[in-house]
Amino acid sequence: MIISHSLRYVFFCVPKTGSRSISHILRNEYDGHGYGNYHNVVLPPECIGYYKFCSVRHPYTRALSLYTFIKQVPWHRLYNMVMKMTFEKFVAWLADYKRPPHISFGLGDFNNEKSSGVLEEEFFSQSLSRFRGRDLSQTHYLSYAYAINYMEKMDYIVRLETIEEDLRKIPFINPNVIVPVINESNEKRDWRVEINAKTEPLIYEWAKEDFFNFNYERMPC
Repeated sequence: MIISHSLRYVFFCVPKTGSRSISHILRNEYDGHGYGNYHNVVLPPECIGYYKFCSVRHPYTRALSLYTFIKQVPWHRLYNMVMKMTFEKFVAWLADYKRPPHISFGLGDFNNEKSSGVLEEEFFSQSLSRFRGRDLSQTHYLSYAYAINYMEKMDYIVRLETIEEDLRKIPFINPNVIVPVINESNEKRDWRVEINAKTEPLIYEWAKEDFFNFNYERMPC
């Protein structure tokens, strides 16, 4: 989470949605400061009235980005498991919360950043336990914490597919903003090849709320 008290905004950093690139701009140009863990979604009470926004992306490319990212990060909690999986097996695992293994919550899930307190630690612990170590859909990520639906409280949602155009619509952002590419995967995969009659239904099952809430279309396979 990135917060600016001077500009009175909060940016919720949803994983694998271009949030690192946006955060880079906010930290360097718009008095943004990290609050707790980078992917924290527990809003400080004093920021309730601030301008709140987040970024999202199509579930197809987000699922593929998660897969390729985990495979190139040896310290990721899922690395050893995912390295043995095809993309199809990975999204099948994402889609079925009852399937093992159960990945225990650990300090590594805080990305070596301090939490903002007990509430944030409880959110991560409960979400990882409930979803058995899986990365959450964007809807779950923004609406899971203590039954508070932060998604409904967003003033604006940036779509990764139109990231610069959308950022320029935020009141305090320079209309000439250029978004740097940060945290890009070294492994290039074409989502049009990876999304097929077997993987598409699995991704939809994992992130069906994202298709509806963020108006993303399904691809016929």
